[in-house]
Amino acid sequence: MSQRRKYLYFLTRWLYISWTLLLLFILAIIIERTYTYAKYIAIQEAKTSVNKDLAYRSWVASHGGVYVPVDKRTRPNPYLSRIKDRDFSAMGNSTHL
Repeated sequence: MSQRRKYLYFLTRWLYISWTLLLLFILAIIIERTYTYAKYIAIQEAKTSVNKDLAYRSWVASHGGVYVPVDKRTRPNPYLSRIKDRDFSAMGNSTHL
């Protein structure tokens, strides 16, 4: 093999290896940035969900709670049994209405 052919062979191999390493480096950067962005979005969604829940809880507390009528599916809270007039109907037979 001539000296020129050896040089071209070496140069070609070096370019292939360099190109492959460059592409792997770019891929690693893309993967890292995608992971970071996905983590950022997940944190923002979690914060939004918590803030929504806190706002809803504050609104319910500012209105004195939420009344859910007792029926077959919704049983009265046993921990509130000591409260007088805990259960009332929508017909107005309680002093809380």
